[in-house]
Amino acid sequence: MAKYSFSPYEMQTVEDHIIKHFGSISRIIPVEESENLDLRIFVIEPTKERDFYTLITCGMGAYKMELPDDFKDTDLDRIELLIYLSPDWNMDLALSKPTGLITGETVTPIFGSMYDEWNYPVKVLKNLAQAPVDNDSYFVMGNIMDDEEPLSPSTNDTGGILISPAYISEEERICTLPDGEKVGFLQIMPIQSFEIDRAANLDQSLIFHRMIFHNFIVYPDRYLYDYEDIFDEGLAYLIPLYKYNLVQQTGELAAFNHMAVLLRWLIENDLLNDSFKAKYSDEINKVKTAPESIDLRLFIADKLIGALRCSFIKEEAVDFIYSYCFNDIQGGEKGDYYDAVENYAVEYFEENNIDTDEMCDLEFLFMEYTEKYYQDISKILDELYKEWQEEQE
Repeated sequence: MAKYSFSPYEMQTVEDHIIKHFGSISRIIPVEESENLDLRIFVIEPTKERDFYTLITCGMGAYKMELPDDFKDTDLDRIELLIYLSPDWNMDLALSKPTGLITGETVTPIFGSMYDEWNYPVKVLKNLAQAPVDNDSYFVMGNIMDDEEPLSPSTNDTGGILISPAYISEEERICTLPDGEKVGFLQIMPIQSFEIDRAANLDQSLIFHRMIFHNFIVYPDRYLYDYEDIFDEGLAYLIPLYKYNLVQQTGELAAFNHMAVLLRWLIENDLLNDSFKAKYSDEINKVKTAPESIDLRLFIADKLIGALRCSFIKEEAVDFIYSYCFNDIQGGEKGDYYDAVENYAVEYFEENNIDTDEMCDLEFLFMEYTEKYYQDISKILDELYKEWQEEQE
């Protein structure tokens, strides 16, 4: 029998809380490796409202962590952990046990790499849930863990940060047991080594990139976490909007206006590669047949995780992107496309006698996202592309 376990009434209370605030439980996975805890993992299927898998522990909170004095008033000493996985996660492989082919005295894993690709979030949950009781340690919000090596061959993530769970309220992240004891829920957000280094140095912009653009959810696509592939991202414009308290006037989607224009222009000029077109064929068809039926700003923020990437572009057009559309905010370098967009906005407000003093030199973020805006900016892109083509001759 496990050293620490909920009573049946406590277990039912935690389970009821999870069902009420996270969703119906479709599978219960006992953690047989746990000697000190009566631990299991609940699996909650994607729904229309919560379009992702939720994996959440139950039983970790039976152990009361010894928190340092600095955290006793601000964090909970009983916790459960959870992780969100994309709706296309292969949950059958993630929850299966690896099988092997026995040949003589050796065992060769069958589908070993495929198993690791989908199973590693489950392993992370199991290992972290047992760590406090096994090692007499503790977890609080903001804890950063780093294994230094990728969590599996299929990901660049090497560790994680514990955050307040997304998509539920602060009140809902706390479950009160029958005796008044409280169990909190913390979410594991996997991150990469260089993100961990920046977070440790209080430079959290890369962490915010994940948190702003739905990266509370773990996706199987490695490219989503390849920052060197990005040639423009909405975070670069969201940060100044919040910094100067302008977002109330512009709205968050304003950060994606010029990016949506560029993406639509790339679609209409057939400059996206076959891989991208196959993956997002429905969205591309809407752009070509009824552009008013799709808001590409939302598409970029949600499906593309807030960024445009060179890996989306046909090989023969990548040089055009680097020459005219690459935007390195931190390095202070940007292509002619961005100068043109900024100049267009300044001229528009001047012609319409609109005071721009309070726009903090971010006039282009105040432009209304309309069909006319697209048509005007697409003409600028046509000219830049023609100029680039002439340079290639």
